[in-house]
Amino acid sequence: MVMNAGKNKGVKANDTPTPIEVVEYITKLVEPCLRITPLDDRPKRVLDPACGSGILTSKLTDVEVVQYDIIIGKDFFSADKEEDIDCVIVNPPFNRDGIGQGRKLLPEAFLDKILEVCDKNTPIILITPMGFRLNCSKKSKRRKK
Repeated sequence: MVMNAGKNKGVKANDTPTPIEVVEYITKLVEPCLRITPLDDRPKRVLDPACGSGILTSKLTDVEVVQYDIIIGKDFFSADKEEDIDCVIVNPPFNRDGIGQGRKLLPEAFLDKILEVCDKNTPIILITPMGFRLNCSKKSKRRKK
């Protein structure tokens, strides 16, 4: 997306699609873990709680993708427990305050809800702004998550 610096100064897009190179990298990273095996022959389930257009999980094959997004009428913050989720992959919006979360970053609000609705050992790939990880002290609540 190209923005005119003068005309759009301070304006940020609410929905920024994940670059295809990132989609392909994540797909290569997780697909081996999502294959059906003789010991576990059930179809694998991937949760994308901020799916937008669905591009982030579009390259995954032979998996069920559970999608949430307000633009498709499914608000993740209203979700109940999700059963048998094998992996969470999410690129949440960065530039909006957490929904009812005060000053909490929206990616952190998504992480909190993911931890609430998925089993504790579910792998999570969460794309976040650099400050999400860097602005944590050794005792911070975010780092413990």
